Amino acid sequence: MDKLMDFQKRIAEHPILRKEIPIAFQLGFPQLEIKQGRLCVRYLLHKIEKQKDMLLLYPPQFELLLSYPFCRIVRFVNYTYERGIEGKNPLLALPWAGSGEKNKLAAQLLQECAASLEKWEKANAPEVAGEYQSKFWEITEKLGVFPLYRGE
Repeated sequence: MDKLMDFQKRIAEHPILRKEIPIAFQLGFPQLEIKQGRLCVRYLLHKIEKQKDMLLLYPPQFELLLSYPFCRIVRFVNYTYERGIEGKNPLLALPWAGSGEKNKLAAQLLQECAASLEKWEKANAPEVAGEYQSKFWEITEKLGVFPLYRGE
């Protein structure tokens, strides 16, 4: 899990995030894909707001695809310009209370990603991305955040 956290820390320090992404935006859950034989980590960035007992999730406004483990940008997309997505209205409103089970699922997803990254480092096995993505879709469905990711 440490390597994934280190990778995400490096992303947070990346100049493109510091200059181009408003501070209210957060990295979504990591997705894995293979590009020209290299493992890449894809993030959708979206705004999250807490309002009373609800968590409001806005549509993704940015996409960031980075090579792993080098953290080099493969693709950066601003959906406002590419797809005309303004993101002014929440896409999802999830109850904040009782989020203990959802926190466990979110942690499980990150652990699955970290394990997949470790497998990649040991074997350079392209199937790692597909195996993780299957788990990704399953867990995001259980978390209720699947609509954030299915629109790409």
